[in-house]
Amino acid sequence: MNRYASKLGLGTAQWGMQYGVSNKQGQTPLEEVHRILKFAHSTGISLLDTASLYGNAEQALGQSNLSSFRVITKTPKFDKDWVSKADVEHLVQTFTASLQKLGLKSAYGLLMHDVDNILLPNGSQLIGALEQLRRQEYVSKIGISVYSSSQIKKALDLFKPDIIQLPINVLDQRLIQDGTIAHLSNLGIE
Repeated sequence: MNRYASKLGLGTAQWGMQYGVSNKQGQTPLEEVHRILKFAHSTGISLLDTASLYGNAEQALGQSNLSSFRVITKTPKFDKDWVSKADVEHLVQTFTASLQKLGLKSAYGLLMHDVDNILLPNGSQLIGALEQLRRQEYVSKIGISVYSSSQIKKALDLFKPDIIQLPINVLDQRLIQDGTIAHLSNLGIE
């Protein structure tokens, strides 16, 4: 087992819809999803990233044995100018439906799919819903999905997430170079 594999996670967008710039095969067949999960488990990969917006990825995962995986899912996106009570209820309902599709009683993580939603007027209500779900033990960790250090700074002014999903790869090292990764590490944010 590779000691670094536990630091890796698998994205599942292609498991629920045709996704990816170079995707010529379409949605991953369920049998292939099972093979990928089995291989991931054998190599020590234990984190899965999914979302209600990823087509039927959560249903595909729910047809698999997830007992050896930590599952992170995401909230819906709210394309509005402000957050209403109905939006907060929709977030909770969508997450509850995600747990059912996944066949789980709780998830490892729940992230705001669009961090800008918490920056809207009344966006703090969305943060409150995430915190309530964590207190009720439906999720262990809450957080945000971001694309820039400025989004992180704005979010940190509102609350301290447990997890931040951010873009980093061989070609995109902005968040390492500007000190964001070190800062988040110092704050104890995963």
